[in-house]
Amino acid sequence: MTTEVGTWSASSEREVVSHLIRMFPRLLRWLPAVGACILVGAITAWKYDSVETSAAALWLLRFAGLSMIVGTVFLLDDASANITNSTPTILRLRAGLRLMLMGSFIAVVCVLVFVVVEQKVPLGAVAGGVGIEIAAAAVVTAAFSLMMQRSHGLSEPGQFAGVVSIGVFLAAQLIGVLWPMLVPPGDLWTEAHWRWAGLALIGVILLAWQLRDPASGSWVVRRSR
Repeated sequence: MTTEVGTWSASSEREVVSHLIRMFPRLLRWLPAVGACILVGAITAWKYDSVETSAAALWLLRFAGLSMIVGTVFLLDDASANITNSTPTILRLRAGLRLMLMGSFIAVVCVLVFVVVEQKVPLGAVAGGVGIEIAAAAVVTAAFSLMMQRSHGLSEPGQFAGVVSIGVFLAAQLIGVLWPMLVPPGDLWTEAHWRWAGLALIGVILLAWQLRDPASGSWVVRRSR
């Protein structure tokens, strides 16, 4: 009898997970992400002829990254959280799929902008530094979004998280007098991107903390038998 109940429970869990995955695309807020893609494409086409220096090219890449972060962070919103939280799927699976989708959108669009800009102004390895900047802002923004969901019960914090991503770049600009961060290629480039790497590490730690199992408060998922 115990075996039958255990088998039924495992089978039911797989069915629920499978159903949630099929429903996953319907639970996402696609419009802001698609809008960000259109905006980046329009601005890139508009500014393409005026991109004649590496500084202009880098700022276009930064704009693309920031716009994509603001648009795709809405993919982390989960209006169905009150329902999905009670299903036998771990938080890291549900949030992880959203995070992967957000990261994929940002990476693909930014790479496309880089390919277009590279035709006019060769950037080479310098573009990797901008990639670190965008990654750092993205993980901090995602961590904030998940924190608002987990700690404050706000199922759709996208609009607030988007402000945070803008704030990251504004703060980087404001503290530039003391700790240069948004710099052109030159003597300060490596030093500035060590700071960005540190910010990215902090963001990853915060993000991992928000992905802890709600029941056990740790990364170990404890299931009742």
